[in-house]
Amino acid sequence: MEDKRVLEGISPEKLFYFFEELTRIPRGSGNEQAVSDYLVTFAKKRNLKVRQDDANNVVIWQEGTTGYEDHAPVIIQGHMDMVCVKDEDCSIDLEKDSLDLCVNGDEIYAKGTSLGGDDGIAVAMALAIMDDDTIPHPPLEVIVTTDEEVGMTGASKLDVAGIEGRALLNIDSEDEGVLTAGCAGGMRVDHVLDVRRENSTGYSYRIIVDGLKGGHSGVEIDKGRGNAVVLLGRFLQELIAHFEESFCVQLINYKGGEKDNAIPLLASADILVQIKDKEKQRGQLEANNDAITSELSAYADEYTRILKNEYALTDCNVSLRVEAINDDSASDVMAVCAEDTQVIADIIVAMPNGIQCMSAAIPGLPETSLNLGILELKDDALYFSQSLRSAVASKKDALFNKISTIAKLAGARTSSRGAYPAWEFKKDSPLREVVTAKYKELFGSEMKVDIIHAGLECGLLSEKLPGLDAISIGPDLSDIHTTSEKLHIESTKRTFELVKAVLASM
Repeated sequence: MEDKRVLEGISPEKLFYFFEELTRIPRGSGNEQAVSDYLVTFAKKRNLKVRQDDANNVVIWQEGTTGYEDHAPVIIQGHMDMVCVKDEDCSIDLEKDSLDLCVNGDEIYAKGTSLGGDDGIAVAMALAIMDDDTIPHPPLEVIVTTDEEVGMTGASKLDVAGIEGRALLNIDSEDEGVLTAGCAGGMRVDHVLDVRRENSTGYSYRIIVDGLKGGHSGVEIDKGRGNAVVLLGRFLQELIAHFEESFCVQLINYKGGEKDNAIPLLASADILVQIKDKEKQRGQLEANNDAITSELSAYADEYTRILKNEYALTDCNVSLRVEAINDDSASDVMAVCAEDTQVIADIIVAMPNGIQCMSAAIPGLPETSLNLGILELKDDALYFSQSLRSAVASKKDALFNKISTIAKLAGARTSSRGAYPAWEFKKDSPLREVVTAKYKELFGSEMKVDIIHAGLECGLLSEKLPGLDAISIGPDLSDIHTTSEKLHIESTKRTFELVKAVLASM
C-alpha cells in the first residue's frame, strides 16, 4: 500500500516531510522513547555523531560544510515532546496513534487533537538542514530535549559534555518576526487533599463548564480567558450556598484540564443532591426530581449569563449547564461528605489564579502568574496541579509559599517539581545582532525583540553552558496546547529561510 503523505508537495519538501514524520510518532511528555530513538536512527544512518542520554535527550553533531569546517559551532535547539490534548469525541489514542493531519489553505492542523508544532517544527528544521548537503553551515550541535512541557526536566538533566557551541538558536517561539531574548522562570506545584466518602441517597447531576478557548498558560495568560476548573469551583461554592436551606450537595466526581501549563477549557463535576428533610428524602425526592432539575438548570442558566457578561470580550462562548444523570429514581452513591465537598469548593475559590503581578520594567508584560491546569477527584483524594511563573525569583518563591499556606489551611499537602530559572536579557548579544540584521535583509522590516512570560529552555542551558549567547525564534503557531493549534505554512517557510541565512553568515 502506498504511503500517503498529507504534506507532500508543500515546499520546502524536506522540512515538511520530517514534520509529518514526527506527527506519526506519539510523543507526549513522558512518552518520548520512540521519537528519541527515531532521532538516533536518523543520525546513525547519516554517520553523524550522536548521544542519547538517560533522560532520552538527543545531541547530534555535524561537521561544517565546505568552507565552514573551522568556524565556531552553532547550536540548534528544540524539544521533542508535545502537549497532547484532544476533543471529547476524538477516538485517537495519543499514547499510541499518529495524528490526523489536515491542510486548509495556509494552515496545518490535526483533526481532533493538538498538532505538536510546538515544538516539532524546531526538530523538523534541524533534521532538514542536516539532511541537505546543499545548505551551507558551520559545525552544528543539535540539542533535542525531553519533557519540556512538564517542567523542562529533560534540559535540567542534559549531559553537555562535548558541546562546544556558545551561540544557540532556540526554535521554540510562536510569532514570526519576534525574537525572544529572555523569559520567566517557573515551577510545577502539586496538591493532594484527602476527602471522606459516605454512602448517600439522592439524585445525581452533572455540571459542565465548556465553550472556553483555553490556551498556553504563559503565552495566553494575559488574554483574560476563563479557566474551566476555577469557574466550576466558583459555581459549586455558590450553588451550595444558594440551595443551602433546601438541598444537601455532595460531590461524586470532579475533573478538568489535561496539562498544568494549559488553561483548562473544559471541566465537569458530578454531584448528589438530597432534600434536607430526612423524612421526605426518598419519597418526596423522587416526586420532585423534575422540580429539582428545573431549579438547578435555571440557576445554571442565570450563572451562564453572568459569565458571558464577565467574559464578553475574551471568552464569549463560555457555557455552564446542569444535566440529570439518572432520571428514574433516587440511588445510593458513595459521595464525598458535605463538609469536604464544601472544602473542595472553598480551596479552588481561595487559590489565586491568572496574572498576579505585571512587570514594572516592561509595560504589558506579565511578571508573575499562576494557572490551575489539572484537577481530578479520585477515590478518597482531590489532586490538582498548577503552573507557576515569575520573572523575579523571590516573587516565584513568595507565591509558592502563599499557595502552600492556603493548601495547608484547607488540610492539603503540597509539593513542587520541575523548577527552572528565568532567562535574563543580555544587553550585548552578537547572535541577536546577526539574526535581526538577516531578518531585515530578507524581509525588509525590523524584528521585534521581546521578553516573554512563557518558559524556554534557554535559561537552563545558559546555566549549563557559561557564556552562552541564546535567542529564540519561530514561525506563526496559533492556539498551541489546544485542539485548535495551527502551523502557518508561509510563515514556516520564511522562518526556515531565516535560519539558513543565519547559519550561512556565521
